[in-house]
Amino acid sequence: MYGGAGWSGLNLRLGASYAAHDIDITRTVTIRGFADKTSTSYDGWTAQAFGEFGYQLNLGSVTIEPVVNVSIRRSHTDGFVENGGASALAGYAQDYNLGTTTLGVRAEARLSADVPPICVVLWVGGTFMEIWCCRHC
Repeated sequence: MYGGAGWSGLNLRLGASYAAHDIDITRTVTIRGFADKTSTSYDGWTAQAFGEFGYQLNLGSVTIEPVVNVSIRRSHTDGFVENGGASALAGYAQDYNLGTTTLGVRAEARLSADVPPICVVLWVGGTFMEIWCCRHC
């Protein structure tokens, strides 16, 4: 899910997603004088959400938008007990949380009247994130 709105150059973007996981594992254990086959099946899920504020500065044919992004991610996996012999394992349920904040700049430049603007997001550290086209077409 994604949505955004803008007011006089101030932009707000929000998004959220959810994924369910069905995990099936089969292992073969072979050690000199010992062999075993184990299997298990368990579930999990991942949910994440983000919010981003930006302020758009129009500089002729170029638009620059400093942005602040905050996101949170939570992943969960159920506990499991493997079926099998002596090498069967058991695992506890696990939860993982990750929160991030990012400062960046979004830039847009109109190359000509026939070409839509190209928007590029460059995050701190130089990691390329996305391209947007046709914002004001």
